[in-house]
Amino acid sequence: MFITLVDAEFYRRVMDIIATCRRYLATGDSFRTIANSFRFGVSTVSKIVPDVVTAIWDCLVEEFIAVAVPTMEEWRSIAERFDERWNFPLCCGAVDGKHVVLKAPANSGSQYFNYKGTFSLVD
Repeated sequence: MFITLVDAEFYRRVMDIIATCRRYLATGDSFRTIANSFRFGVSTVSKIVPDVVTAIWDCLVEEFIAVAVPTMEEWRSIAERFDERWNFPLCCGAVDGKHVVLKAPANSGSQYFNYKGTFSLVD
């Protein structure tokens, strides 16, 4: 199957939308700062973030339905512990990245070397 230019453009836009949400969740920057970074309007970013977070929740909630959904007070407690331990305010969890194995670039030394014993980038 060949990837067409339309497919590539769609993929790029989806990745920009996900990256926008990830930036907000990781940094807590203002919507205006994030909008400027991704060349989106502030109102677009204010729609992207809740839409992506809701989509992630909807996709994962069934997988963890056996686990009780925390109450608001439990979420606050989790966020406080994350802030105390890792200095990430308003964070309620973490997701490990995906290592994309690659051939080490010339003269990169150990820059791309990971704990798994390969060279990679984390996505």
